[in-house]
Amino acid sequence: MVMLDWYWRMLLESGLTEVWLAKGDLVQARSQAERFLEITLATSERTWQALAWEANARVAMAEDDVQRAQDCIAKALSTMEGFEVPLAAWRVRATAADLAQHAGNEELAAHNRELSRATILKLANSLPAEESLRNTFLSAPSVSKVLGNAERSSQIESSRPSASTTSTVVSVGHEKRRTRPIEHTARILFTESP
Repeated sequence: MVMLDWYWRMLLESGLTEVWLAKGDLVQARSQAERFLEITLATSERTWQALAWEANARVAMAEDDVQRAQDCIAKALSTMEGFEVPLAAWRVRATAADLAQHAGNEELAAHNRELSRATILKLANSLPAEESLRNTFLSAPSVSKVLGNAERSSQIESSRPSASTTSTVVSVGHEKRRTRPIEHTARILFTESP
């Protein structure tokens, strides 16, 4: 169990950052986000590192610290470069879109939003149509924000099983042995409390 302590610690730090952000306590959120980043940078996990940079960017945006938010998003994008990290990529691109829109750069915002949307759909389509995680993921508020209600509804409706539906599981990531941890992480990352 000690071998996985670092993994659970990243998950805990991520969750606590989200709690403080949701409560609007930016002092605690920033402190927690910085701890989250510190812990992830001690590993080689690009997904978690990118998520930690993205969380720090959202905290900076909430604090109206645009320069810090831009720096954090740039580092998140750099962290993902050359790696297939879809669980982080859709969030990083969604936050990059929000930041670009805030700065008035509609073209960059649209570009990042489209990359986020494409990654979300790739993730959703990697799950069997009848898999409940697919609907949970597509129904998450942060995903719905990127997809928009009409597209999300059509994706959920198309995932309802029918007698003629057959599905193929497409591996997410480049390692088949990561399927179970990715699925577990996805359930935690995409199931948001109200």
